Amino acid sequence: TERRALHAQDITNILMVAATVLMATATGFGAYASWQMARVATDIFLASERPYVGVESIRLDTNDPAEPGSWITFKNVGSVPADRVVIDVSTSIDGNVVPGGLGRKHVVMSLGVLTPQTTYQFSALFPPPFIQAVVDGKSKILVSVRASYSDAAARHYCLEMNFIYYSPLKKYDPAGGSNECS
Repeated sequence: TERRALHAQDITNILMVAATVLMATATGFGAYASWQMARVATDIFLASERPYVGVESIRLDTNDPAEPGSWITFKNVGSVPADRVVIDVSTSIDGNVVPGGLGRKHVVMSLGVLTPQTTYQFSALFPPPFIQAVVDGKSKILVSVRASYSDAAARHYCLEMNFIYYSPLKKYDPAGGSNECS
């Protein structure tokens, strides 16, 4: 009987060790699942609570033949301010970069902070001799826009977009882009 009692006690000990191992394993899986859920929640929060700077609209302005230009409206559609905003715009006509209003090939603006839902508009001028060919559709005008900005945690974001003027509809259409910083 003593032997039987020891044998039963050994089986009970083995079962308790097995239960402890199973509980430790379940606790480990639970901790891993909690960590993954916290990571997903953080990713969702970071994606929703960040600035999104983009081009709201772009239009060709030929009202003043001496200074034709492309009016570009930027907007931060995100929920938090964009910090250290730098916007670089260049205009190409028939594949050749042309100087803008300041005689530079690129118009670079350091805006600093762009608050949510705030628009910023400026014009990228180009030489007057090109305007008639662009309006008639004989020359292709391409406006390239690059926006570089950060959020409050200093995470860096970029937007690169190209817009080509489509003369039959008298409007710019997107012509490629990226959100990767180069």
